[in-house]
Amino acid sequence: MACPNVGLSSHQRRHRFQGQRRGMARYEGDVPSLEENEFVVLSPEVSGPGGMSVPAELGEVAELLFKEGDSVKEDAVIAVIETCKAAVEARTRAPGTVKEVLVEEGEEVWELQPLIVVVKDPS
Repeated sequence: MACPNVGLSSHQRRHRFQGQRRGMARYEGDVPSLEENEFVVLSPEVSGPGGMSVPAELGEVAELLFKEGDSVKEDAVIAVIETCKAAVEARTRAPGTVKEVLVEEGEEVWELQPLIVVVKDPS
């Protein structure tokens, strides 16, 4: 994936950063309708040094590790998203079963974009 800031001067990068901050270049599309026992796994948010906020990243789904019907454990890596800065992992927050995969490998995604719908295991 091409890095959008490569070849830009520091002034151009600062200007580009300020424009992205104003526009909050994050996923702004629809979130799937969920039942009470379902949750959605989002693409990870990329943060800078010390947790500092950085401009939103467009990344590519490099790998999807689960398909519909698969069981997932809490904190399981479900996808790897490659940005021009790093490869980041999207993880589940609870155990369950994958109900729906919303993206495909090779697809470009924004930070906090829904990737997968999971039905929680009964507690």
